[in-house]
Amino acid sequence: MEKRTFILDTDWWTDCDDIVAVRLLCNLHKAEKINFKGICINTRMEHSVSSLSAFLVNEDLDLPIGISKAPITPDMDEPLKYQYFMKDFPHKLQNDDCLDGVSFYRKMLAESETQIEIIEIGFQNILADLLDSQPDQYSPLTGMELVKQKVKKLWAMAGKWDENPGREYNFYCCAESKKAGAYMCDNWPTPIAFLGFEVGWEVISGSKLEPSDFLKKCMVVHGSPNGRHSWDPMTALYAYIGDAEKAGYKEVFGKATVNPTDGSNTFVEDQNGPHSYVIPLFDKAYYANQIDDLL
Repeated sequence: MEKRTFILDTDWWTDCDDIVAVRLLCNLHKAEKINFKGICINTRMEHSVSSLSAFLVNEDLDLPIGISKAPITPDMDEPLKYQYFMKDFPHKLQNDDCLDGVSFYRKMLAESETQIEIIEIGFQNILADLLDSQPDQYSPLTGMELVKQKVKKLWAMAGKWDENPGREYNFYCCAESKKAGAYMCDNWPTPIAFLGFEVGWEVISGSKLEPSDFLKKCMVVHGSPNGRHSWDPMTALYAYIGDAEKAGYKEVFGKATVNPTDGSNTFVEDQNGPHSYVIPLFDKAYYANQIDDLL
C-alpha cells in the first residue's frame, strides 16, 4: 500500500500539544508509515521557525517549513515559553529563511505527484488565503483549482461540536481566525473531518516520557510536566488512521458553519454533507495510550 502524504499546519503558538503532534508524525514518518512532507506555521512570532527547526533537528528530520507573512492578532496574550527555550538549541532555519505560507503550499502541492492530506491544528488563515491565490511561478492554477487537484482531505482540530452552537479557540481566537474559519467552511472543496475541543479535553498524553526526552523538557517548560490535553495529537492520530471507526469514534456527517463575527460554530446533520465531527466511543485512557505508544 502506498504511503499517504501529509502536511501539518500548526499555530505553534503558546500550547505544547502542537509539539506532541509533531513528534507523533515524525515517528510515523521515520517508521515509514507516512510521508511527512512539511510543516506550515500559521502565526508568526520572533522565534517560530527557529524553535520548530530545533525540534526537527532533535528528531533528525529535515523538513521544509512555511510561515505566515505577518503576525495575527490574538484576543489573549500568553508567554511563548517553549519557543524561547527551544530557540537556543541547534537549528537550521529562521523565519526569514522560509517561504510565506501561501507560496509554501502552492510549491508543495504543485510539485507533489500524489494527493496530499492536510492536518490543521491551528488557525485556518493560510489555507483560506491559499484558496484565493492566483497563478504564479509554482503553478498555472488558481489556489482553488490546485487544492481540488492535489488535496485529498483536510483533518482539522477546530470547533466544539457537543453544543450547537459551540465555541472553540481555533475559530474564535481573533478576527483573522473567525473570518478564515467561516470562509473555509463555506468554500474548502475537499471533505473536512473535525476533531472538536470536547474530544481532546480530558485525554492527557505525554505523561510517560523520560525526563531526558527533549519533548518532555519542552512540556515542562510549558508548565505541563505531567502531560497535556491531547487535541492536536489526537487529530494527527485520527488523520493517520484515516477511518473514524478504526480510530475509536462515531462520525457525524453534515455541514459546518462558523460565524465570522464571534467565531461560534454550528452544524446541520446530513449523511451526504462535506464535513464531519467525531464522538469518542471509548474512555480517555484508550486514546492517551494510543498516543503515548507512538511518542
